[in-house]
Amino acid sequence: MKTRKPLLLIAALILVGQSALAIVNIESIRLKDSSKNVLASLTFKANKNEGNSNTNNLSLSADTRVKRNGYEHLFVASGKYGESQGVQNANKLLGHYRFVWTPQLVWSKEYFVQIEKDEFKKLSLRTLAGLGLRQRLHKDDNIQVYAGLGVFYSREEYKDTSKNSKSSENLARANLYLSVKLDLDEKISFLSINYFQPVVDDLSDYRFLTDDQFVVKATEHFSVAFVYQQTHDNKPPLGVKKTDHQYGTTLKFNF
Repeated sequence: MKTRKPLLLIAALILVGQSALAIVNIESIRLKDSSKNVLASLTFKANKNEGNSNTNNLSLSADTRVKRNGYEHLFVASGKYGESQGVQNANKLLGHYRFVWTPQLVWSKEYFVQIEKDEFKKLSLRTLAGLGLRQRLHKDDNIQVYAGLGVFYSREEYKDTSKNSKSSENLARANLYLSVKLDLDEKISFLSINYFQPVVDDLSDYRFLTDDQFVVKATEHFSVAFVYQQTHDNKPPLGVKKTDHQYGTTLKFNF
């Protein structure tokens, strides 16, 4: 059984393609500086987690961005798996696809779909589809600022089906985000990206993600990032903590 689990993880990554609480940090991909129409990268993370899983884990993610004639396709696939002394401590898979159309220089229209599972948040399956707008607020040689507004519909199925816990739920959520990139010099950048996702008809049921990164570009194809990430679900499933913190080092290979 131990040899099959990593193989299943790799197979799932191939079939479906970053993330927590249905929030995929697409902005960290789009803020890359490149004149290329096709970009691909592999990211390896070493993280210390405090919250629903107090562990040290390794994770792998892959993303591809294709731009052509004002259209953009974004693919993201990620997975996390870990064992400690023969005991499984992480099991998470995610796939995300986004189509972007930019008819003007400022506004972009987005359409996206996503599928994921996360055993340690008792999430058997989440599927969602949504749309939105993205606007460039500022851009010069050193600073980029973008904001987004949209909505998505999701179905979530949970493992814990006890009387005090929901087995599934269908919700429409707003999706708001603000991203800032500051280039400190030619090789060092700071990124701050924040997402907020309230339920459309119940604003007290919300989720948010804060992702701060110092990125050091070692070469054209290799960079290192020092990352702090906080995710919060104000109304999580029974037995799941509201807040998770994640901090660590990311190694990224660009092609």
